[in-house]
Amino acid sequence: MFRLCIVVLVLFCHGFSYSDEVFVSGRSLYLSFANEKQDIEVNWPVICGMKDAKRQEELNRCLFNLFLGSESTTSASGTIKIPSFDPNENIPNWFSDVIRFDTHFNRDDLLCLEKVSYVYRGGSAHGMTTWTYWLFDLRTGKSLELEDLLVPGFEARLTQLINAHVPTDSEYRIETPIPFEKSSEWFLTEQYFVIHFPLYAIAPYAAGPINVKIPLSEMKDLMREDGAGKILHQSFMN
Repeated sequence: MFRLCIVVLVLFCHGFSYSDEVFVSGRSLYLSFANEKQDIEVNWPVICGMKDAKRQEELNRCLFNLFLGSESTTSASGTIKIPSFDPNENIPNWFSDVIRFDTHFNRDDLLCLEKVSYVYRGGSAHGMTTWTYWLFDLRTGKSLELEDLLVPGFEARLTQLINAHVPTDSEYRIETPIPFEKSSEWFLTEQYFVIHFPLYAIAPYAAGPINVKIPLSEMKDLMREDGAGKILHQSFMN
């Protein structure tokens, strides 16, 4: 029998900005197939507390699409429909999809979110986990790129910093020197600019993902002094 359960819950406040008292709560959705061979569990972020209600609504719709897919919809009663999900499909192998989020930075109109996706399709020793990050400028609703934060020509200096801060506590060999690619995932914390290397990228699967943490104080010369980069300068560099 097809089971659909939608649970709405406030997880906790992940942080506050100084302009609007913006916090991030979570909503959860659980779906299973009729033959009980598939489970889908999604926990996605919902932004609350912005003074600009329209921008907040736009951002929350963007997050909904990023976590559940752009074709998913919510009815007036709150029921969520995912077109790609067929509860009567005959799934030959048991598999599971689990998606969760975390907040790494929420300050001065900048919000950094993480999406962790675990997918297991059966027939293998383990599933695969991927990590995706976004840094939003809450003033504009824009998802920021490195070029929005760093000065032109930052690649060479950033590559030096990455290799200077490769973790040394791993029992597994990390392939060095590490080349920097603009497609690399990255995120902000209160103290670090972090470059994320996924499973298998620079170390064996057993080592897990590798996060190279560069102190924000060492990024001073790379930060732009306008736009979103200016926010970081004002917050951390003065």
